[in-house]
Amino acid sequence: MPHQFDHLGQNPGAGLSNSFASVTFVYNTTTPTCTTDAIPIGSQSSYRTGTKIVTGASELDQILIQAHAPGSQTIDHTRQITLGYDAIASSCTAQHAAYRSLASIQESAWTADPTSRVDLPAVTFGYGVADHTYPSPTQTGTPWGVHEVLRNNLGWGYRFQAGDWPTVEAMFADVDGDGLPDRVVSSPAPDANGTTQCRAAWYKNRGSFQFDQDATGYIPLPTLKWTAPYGRNGLVRGRPRSEPEQPKRHWRTLRAQLPANAVRQRAQQRRTVLPAG
Repeated sequence: MPHQFDHLGQNPGAGLSNSFASVTFVYNTTTPTCTTDAIPIGSQSSYRTGTKIVTGASELDQILIQAHAPGSQTIDHTRQITLGYDAIASSCTAQHAAYRSLASIQESAWTADPTSRVDLPAVTFGYGVADHTYPSPTQTGTPWGVHEVLRNNLGWGYRFQAGDWPTVEAMFADVDGDGLPDRVVSSPAPDANGTTQCRAAWYKNRGSFQFDQDATGYIPLPTLKWTAPYGRNGLVRGRPRSEPEQPKRHWRTLRAQLPANAVRQRAQQRRTVLPAG
C-alpha cells in the first residue's frame, strides 16, 4: 500500500515544471491483529477529541527515494530504506501483549543501471526480553483473618439497605508503631452482665507476610448504655433478648459508638413515626 509524493521541487510559477525527486512510503498490505475485531498491533486509539482516532495502524515497511536527472523525469538515482520488525514481539501467543518493535534498518542504492545496486549491512536493534513468567504461588489465601468472613479483602464492612450507618469489620493499622500494618478486626464481646461491649482485636504483623493467628491483644471501644434504642435488633435497653443473625450483631455493636446525643435524636425520630398508643 504505497503513498507517493512525486512533486518535490516542482514550481510552475518559477518555471520549474518538473520535480527533481519523489518519495514513496510502502506499508504492509495487511493490518496484523490478534483477533478480527481487535485494534491493529502497534497502534493506539484516542477519544480525546470525542471521536475515535487510531494512529500507527499501518506498518511502514519501506521508504523509496528516487532522484530525477536535471530537466527530465528520468530516474537517475534510487535509494531504498527497508525496515524489519521483530516477529516475536508481535506474536499473539507470546507471554506478553503483542506490540510492534523495529528490529532492523537496511539501506540500498543504485543508479539508472539496476546492476549497480549496493545493499549495505542492516543495522539491527536488540531489546530486553518482553516475556514475563510469573512464579507459581507459594502461599494460598491470606496470612491473616482465618476467622474472618471476608478475609481476602484488605478492609471490609457491612452496608444496609435500610439506610443505617455502614460498619468497618476489618482493616489494617500499625497498632504497635513498628512500621508494619497489623490486622484490626471488630470483635465485640458480652461483659459479666450480658451486655455486648464494643472492642477490636488486633493481630500483630511479624514481617515476611506472617501474622499472629490468635489475637495479640484487644482494644476496648466506647459502648453506650443503650446499644439499640427501643428494642432494635433484639435488644431492650442494652440487655440482649436473643442473639440476632449476622450481620445485625456487627451493626448493633458498632452502632453503639454513636455519640449519645445522636442516639437520642434518632430515637426521637423513631418515636415521631410510631403509631399512637
